[in-house]
Amino acid sequence: MDAVTIEHLRRFQRLAEPAVAAPGLLVAALTIVMVLTGYVRSWPTWPVHDLTMSEAASLHDAARVSRLIRERHNPNVRWPVRPGIVDDRGLDLLPIDAAVGSRRLEIVRLLMAQGVRLDDDARHRLICIAKLNGSGDIVAFFQAGGPQPPGEPRCEGVVALW
Repeated sequence: MDAVTIEHLRRFQRLAEPAVAAPGLLVAALTIVMVLTGYVRSWPTWPVHDLTMSEAASLHDAARVSRLIRERHNPNVRWPVRPGIVDDRGLDLLPIDAAVGSRRLEIVRLLMAQGVRLDDDARHRLICIAKLNGSGDIVAFFQAGGPQPPGEPRCEGVVALW
């Protein structure tokens, strides 16, 4: 090889090294920015929304339901559910309604163990919703759990949300 060709190769090598390293350095820099902004709870890639107890129950998030109860959120009151979680409109639901409507027995058991109070009408209504949803395990749970309200549940007028 002549001296001119060798000089061209050296010049190309000096230009190629930064070009090859640039994408990796860019990814590293963006990762550092994302991690640092995540520490101040302003996550740069998606919004972080706190879930209400009814939203957590309808999304099958037993850990979040437990945490909210430990934080003294009342499982016996209606909580808002944002549009898109249950249906296209916003709703106010009891967490137990959200759990029965989403057909999740483990959430129903968790809420009942944590002190959800049901009168006879509420128990009948939940049995009807579970029947409408085809959730035989939830129907059996409510029928086996404690004294039964008198009579067979009347399901006229009960509407399943899901």
